[in-house]
Amino acid sequence: MRKFTWIALSCVIWPSTVMGGPCSEFSWYVSRDMVMPEMIQHGQDAMRAGQLLEARDMFATYLNEQEDGKFAEGTRWAMASLPDPSDEPGRENFQRIERLQAMKTSHPDSVYAPWALCAMGEVYWEAGWFSEASGIFEEFLRSYPAHPLAGGVMVEAGLGYLSNRQYLEAALILKRVVEEPKWSGHRVKGALGLADATAMAKAWKQAYYWYRVVEAERPELIRQSAESSYQYGLTEIAVGNPAMAISRFLLTVNLHPHQEAAGRALNHISEKLRKEGHDYLALYFADHARHQFPDQEPGRRGQAALTRWVVAFVSQEHAKEDWTKVYHRFEDLEIYLSLSWDYVLETAGALSHASESDVADEGLLWMGQAYQALGDYADAVQTFTRLIIVASSDVSRLEGQERLASLLQDQIRWFHDRKAWVPLLKFHADHQDAFQLVPLERERLLMVAQAYQQVNLPAEAWHWYDQLIKEYPKSPLREEIRLQQVVVAQEQGNGSLVRDAGASYLKEFPKGRGRGQVETALGMEAFTDKRYAEAIRDFSAALQHVDGEVGQRHVLRNRARANRALGQMELVVQDMRQVVSIEPTQASDVLRLGDAMFDQGDYVEAQRLYDQVLVFDVPAALHTWAKYRLAVSLEHMGKSGEAATLLAEIRELKTRSPELEHTIRSAATAVLDEMSSKETPPTRIPDVPIKS
Repeated sequence: MRKFTWIALSCVIWPSTVMGGPCSEFSWYVSRDMVMPEMIQHGQDAMRAGQLLEARDMFATYLNEQEDGKFAEGTRWAMASLPDPSDEPGRENFQRIERLQAMKTSHPDSVYAPWALCAMGEVYWEAGWFSEASGIFEEFLRSYPAHPLAGGVMVEAGLGYLSNRQYLEAALILKRVVEEPKWSGHRVKGALGLADATAMAKAWKQAYYWYRVVEAERPELIRQSAESSYQYGLTEIAVGNPAMAISRFLLTVNLHPHQEAAGRALNHISEKLRKEGHDYLALYFADHARHQFPDQEPGRRGQAALTRWVVAFVSQEHAKEDWTKVYHRFEDLEIYLSLSWDYVLETAGALSHASESDVADEGLLWMGQAYQALGDYADAVQTFTRLIIVASSDVSRLEGQERLASLLQDQIRWFHDRKAWVPLLKFHADHQDAFQLVPLERERLLMVAQAYQQVNLPAEAWHWYDQLIKEYPKSPLREEIRLQQVVVAQEQGNGSLVRDAGASYLKEFPKGRGRGQVETALGMEAFTDKRYAEAIRDFSAALQHVDGEVGQRHVLRNRARANRALGQMELVVQDMRQVVSIEPTQASDVLRLGDAMFDQGDYVEAQRLYDQVLVFDVPAALHTWAKYRLAVSLEHMGKSGEAATLLAEIRELKTRSPELEHTIRSAATAVLDEMSSKETPPTRIPDVPIKS
């Protein structure tokens, strides 16, 4: 066993004595002139020495020889309080109490009845049943308030409340003992109990006063009690005497090395040294607490202090020389720790099952950190999730939420940055329980929505954008989110959602940068629904706000389609002329303009445009259609020979055929539709880093 010294203080081992209760000394009610028989004297000496079975044998021997008389009466009461070899194992204390109760019931008026009741309370106390003991002592004080034992019983009653952590009740009773002159024989013991009660209640100034009183009169009482020595140390810290506190903690450790209070003292010394920057000495005392009390609270708190230090160390980068220095220092102090996350995982796992809730919380936190550092993200998520659910304090729960939120967000961002959309969505789905426990993150919602959009699941994307709008009504990304709602509504093919989303955007952002895109989407929805006049209105509005050649061309082309549907061919021609004027010229648009001129009967202009198309490198179907329409235009212009030559080139036919025109038109239309889809301006969020 280690001995501790502090500065110039040297601690020695004091003999341990048991502070007896008020009834531990049996009082004989006999005349002063009566001489105590030798056998009874030996029995009483055995009781004082704690040799209770030997005392019982001696008392029994006396009763066998002398059944009657004052001493015989007292002997029967004394024997009732002693254990019997025939007592049932495990029920010894119960049977002692039963014997005392039987004697008291049989002889309620005996002068020994008060002592029997007091002795019952002491047996309960010795067995650790403090509530029952307090009840007996209270009954004694009600029944025998003026009895000579009352002062001692008052002290025991106060200590009973103290053991139940009823500090105010304990202090009130013990203060009465201290102040009552008739109980002066119990005053110092009462003062020590009062000091302990006020210290445990953190009434430090009062506690300090009463400890000083006891120290001045009977200092050995403090040294004889591990708890009192420890509480005196806490009191010294509270009143500003830290050096004396260390001395008292060391006394506690050296005088009562196996008492739990000694373990608490070791941990307090460790914590004080840590705060003063003496890390290695702090670890030394924590390590001793760990070894001395492995299955008790001080041992678990000592281990927690060690693990906490290791977590702080391995969480930072260190040079090789630093690691070597630490291990050498550990070796000097005989501290055996592994500076690794594996060590943290092992010790934190054990601490996570501690009965002390704060220790268990920290154990779970460190486990999660260890799993994360070791790359085991699934177990890290599971551990942080458990911490949030079972945390004993809001501080621990918040720490768990912050750790879990950061871990989840980092993983989602990692997938997003690599455009790993499917793994991102799988991770998000697999850890839904964990995501439910952390605050919604605007960035996460946006990344998940984008992922769904990228894998062509617009309905799910809509859900996440909608949730983002609701959770973050004042988000700086709100306009972008509203715009993307319009986009995903289009991708769903849901006209009602397109109208609602578009109307919401235009109402909220009438001058928004995405206004042209939204008006285009509304125009396309109206066109699809054959509300052509409304489509023309939306396309016309969009032209005022769409930027870029691609966007302008797309809107004009579709407005031309809407005008054609209404038979407004002059407007069709106007729109298509604007489309063709936009560089670079698209062969498909020249072909559409040529068809418009053809349908209006302007075959000369149609011929010119079809000739242009034939110069372009276009798909065969468009080339054939342009050549066919050129032939028909020439025929209408009276150039039948040239027309026949072109038709012959198409299918080596000398005359026109309705079936031929239908076949060529169908093929050309299919190609034009495909080209139109490729020429649609981009609608999705560009691939740029997301900023919260």
